Amino acid sequence: MLAGCRWHFADRPVDAAADAAPLALACNTPVKLGDAPLGGKLTAAATTSAIIAAWIEPDGHLATGGADFVAPLEVVGRVGVDPGDTNYTAVATTAAGDTIISAYTHDAMNYVELLDPQLVTLAGPTPVPVGVLGPRGIVVTGLTGGPIAAVSGNDMGTNRAELLAVHNDGTVSPPFDNGNVNTLTTIANVGDRLAIVDIPPTNTCEVKTADLAVTSRTLAVNWGTAGQCTEGTLAYSPGRSDALLVRHDLTDGDLNHVIATRSGLNYTIPGENLIKKPSDQPRPVGVADGYWVSYETAGTLEAVHVSFAGIIGTPVALGALADPTAHETVIHGTDAYAIWVQDGLELARLCP
Repeated sequence: MLAGCRWHFADRPVDAAADAAPLALACNTPVKLGDAPLGGKLTAAATTSAIIAAWIEPDGHLATGGADFVAPLEVVGRVGVDPGDTNYTAVATTAAGDTIISAYTHDAMNYVELLDPQLVTLAGPTPVPVGVLGPRGIVVTGLTGGPIAAVSGNDMGTNRAELLAVHNDGTVSPPFDNGNVNTLTTIANVGDRLAIVDIPPTNTCEVKTADLAVTSRTLAVNWGTAGQCTEGTLAYSPGRSDALLVRHDLTDGDLNHVIATRSGLNYTIPGENLIKKPSDQPRPVGVADGYWVSYETAGTLEAVHVSFAGIIGTPVALGALADPTAHETVIHGTDAYAIWVQDGLELARLCP
């Protein structure tokens, strides 16, 4: 388990055994990594040779799984659930090389923990005051000295939103104030800074940036229709001066996107365009030729490519999705991958 020794890949089922035949990753074609319980709030991260996922079952059990790359486009799956590890309510994960950094809430307490690719604890779990609000509540900083990751969430002790720097020994710096409490927050690395997308109780999309050392931040810039934003997130493609913003509209029930340009420390945000209606739970990532966004629409998981000019490609239907939050999109190498829980733990390489 996380709040203890490890996530339990040792208990994985037979069909996800270490000697299983490798699974070939054809374009936009799901493969089953192993039998897995249904759940939601799925988070995922890529190490140098694996994609790791964790999600929470309806009864609070933490489930984990992943794909180990045994060749450039071949993986072996693994899945595990500890029947005694319960009472999880939130989990977010990221990776710096082969160090996985996780933030989670277990037994109403918040922790950060560092693990290796086999999910054996390297440092922690460290109790922290800041709790993540979703699967993208933690991100690597990319710094070679100083904090290796940053957490964005709420501190119920101070009743404030806060940022938290995580160091490579599992310790954390004192929280840095990020404004009023939020109902959802996501954080992304945008090269020389961190970008935070907050959704306060007023249902307004707000984006701001912070320095990589998590010692300062800008004021927020709003976008979209005030009072109608319930989900908002951001994706960045390395080397770019812009980013993809995606939000869910509460009234229309759709997803909208916009290419925002960095002007100094903040973003300039033009008008939006529609991705899909109905749809929700966007998970965008940046690639060399644009972005990929996975999302739920009418009980189906879809993904779509968005160019740097904001042009939407043809949606790719990946399969049924019982829980809209049970999916994530990550970058491994130069490719985008969708990973989700439905017919077991599933994975697909995304191609235009």
